This record gives sequence, C-alpha cells and structure tokens, in this order.
Amino acid sequence: MQTLERERGNGRNDYSVRAVWNSILGGIIFGHSSTASLRRELLRNAQLRQICGFGICSGTDAVPDAWVYSRFFRRLAKHSTEVRRIFDTLVDRCREELPNFGHHIGCDGKALASYARRTGKSEHEDRRGEHDATWGVHAHHTKGSDEVMRETVKSWFGFKLHLIADTTYELPIAFTVLPANHNEMPVMHRLLDGLARRHEAVLQTSETWSGDRGYDDGKPVTRLWDEYRIKPMIDIRNTWKDPDTTRVVTGQENVTYDWNGPVCLSDDNERTGDSVR
Repeated sequence: MQTLERERGNGRNDYSVRAVWNSILGGIIFGHSSTASLRRELLRNAQLRQICGFGICSGTDAVPDAWVYSRFFRRLAKHSTEVRRIFDTLVDRCREELPNFGHHIGCDGKALASYARRTGKSEHEDRRGEHDATWGVHAHHTKGSDEVMRETVKSWFGFKLHLIADTTYELPIAFTVLPANHNEMPVMHRLLDGLARRHEAVLQTSETWSGDRGYDDGKPVTRLWDEYRIKPMIDIRNTWKDPDTTRVVTGQENVTYDWNGPVCLSDDNERTGDSVR
C-alpha cells in the first residue's frame, strides 16, 4: 500500500488506495466474483463502505466506479514481485504460529474461466478484451455401476490455478496462475523447485503429499521420497491398454495383480489372503 501511495504522489485522491484495496479484500471474503457484483454490495451496504474506509458522509457517491478498479488492478499487476514477497512472508508466519503447518501437503489445479471476451486487438487498443488467456481442456474418467468407463470433457477459456496447500489448515503454500493450456505436471515440477528455494524448511518437516491421479508421475514421486522422505499419496492411473482386470505374476501360477497394485494369492480359483501393495 505504501508503494502504491508513493506512486500516486500528489495526484487525485478521490478514492484512497487503502479503501479500494480493503474493498477488494471484502469482495473476496463475501464471495463476489466480479467488480460489478462487489460494487452492488458496496452501494447497498453502508457498514461495509465504512469498514473499508470510504467517506461516511458521501453515501453511495463514495463507491468507486468500475474503471477505478480496472486501473487499480493494472497498477497492482506491476508489483507482482512485492505481492509474492508478502505471500512468502505469510507462509513463514503460518509455519511459526500454526502447529504442524506444512506437515501434510496436497496439490491440485483449478480452472479459472475468463469473464472478458477474446479479441484479436492489442491490449493498448482494447483493455476490456482478454489477451493472455487460452482454451483449456480437462477430461475426467469415471466408472459406472455397469463397470463401463465414461469420459467427461470440460473446456473453458481463461486460466488455471496451480496450487500447493497445507491440507490440515487448508492454506496455500505455493501457487501460480497460467494460461489454461499449461499441463499440470510440468508446472508442479516448477512449483516444487520454487518451494525448495523459498520454503525448504516446509519440505524438510513435511510427512505426506497428496494429489489426484493426474499427478501420477514417477519423477516427483521419486524426488519427494528420496530427497525429503515425504510419502506420496497420489492415486494411480490405469495405464493398461487391454481389457484384462488381472494379470499373473511372472514365474507364478496362482499369484495375480491388477492395475492398481494389489497382489492376490489364489487357491483352486478362489482368492484368499490379504491384498498387499
């Protein structure tokens, strides 16, 4: 805030930097997904305007116009390094204050659809258009009660949030937002590298790392265990191309396994004993 205030200098101060910033935080807290939704809330909620720091006596005239927020976000984007520093400081403080913070970690990706229209014009010609987003596609496979695998495909225009978080407190530890066509695994490798540089103490004390089967990759699994002794808890993908549900262990006649890992001992075509991963 001090940086943005210094940049404004002696310019117009119709809407203070801190009040606009507080209102943006308020919008996140109250679940407003757009500037228009946030402005409607500020127009009807005098208490929120007062808490944010807008003039009490000005009434609804104190609510910034939409272009004020657009300009504020453009100014804020120029200081992404400072925002990252603030985030990393908060991660360190969480580790100091919260017992066992970072001991159980999870990773995931989240589609972020753009509200702006796609345009071929340059950003200078049309600031309302979306010039950085791309189309992303995500396929999800489920098996029904009839044992038939079905594919659900989701496509969106926008971005994708790649996140590493503490699963106990549900607080982020590392993140990045990229165009939607970036694959999760290469990005997660880079996030892990960044986590090792900025918060290696978290990796040194972590016990488990969870993720869905989209993160079933041998390199990070091996690295997590070999370098940090973190137990990967990542679902396994079915990479079998044939329809067989089980296979016989080489050199054995009554020992079988399936694509998910369990090994079974069978006697007279009846499976007995416990499954072992």
